[in-house]
Amino acid sequence: MISPYEQRVCADVLHRAVFNTFRRTMAQVPFMLPGLTWLFGSIAYLEYRKKKDNSKAGRAAAGGGHH
Repeated sequence: MISPYEQRVCADVLHRAVFNTFRRTMAQVPFMLPGLTWLFGSIAYLEYRKKKDNSKAGRAAAGGGHH
C-alpha cells in the first residue's frame, strides 16, 4: 500500500510556490526600501540638476557663455 504523500508528491506545488515567494519577498521589503528610496531620490535629483544646468539660465549662472 502507498502512503498519501507518495501518491501526490507535487500536490499544490504551484500554489505553495506563489505564496511562499510572495511571503519571502515581503519579508525583504524593509531591508530593500531604504536603498531603493535613496536610489530613486538620487536619480530624480540628478535629472533635475541636469535639466537646470543645461538650461540657458543654468549656463549663465555657471559662468558659461559663448566662446
